[in-house]
Amino acid sequence: MTAPPRPLLSLVGPLRYACQHDFAHLANVRDLRSLLAAAIDGARSAGTPPSSLAPLSEELRFVDHPIPTLRKASL
Repeated sequence: MTAPPRPLLSLVGPLRYACQHDFAHLANVRDLRSLLAAAIDGARSAGTPPSSLAPLSEELRFVDHPIPTLRKASL
């Protein structure tokens, strides 16, 4: 038996790094939007219900915002 696909697994490392120590490394993480968009597309292709992905998709516009508080809130 094979393990189910985990299309959002690629987000764990970058998000863990960005969010650790109360988002201390958030300014060092670049282009989270592309990574998140690719992961969402992969999850959609793997059959994840669109309703489950909608909240993530809505945050795409803020995830790389130049204002740190908006970036933090989106994550």
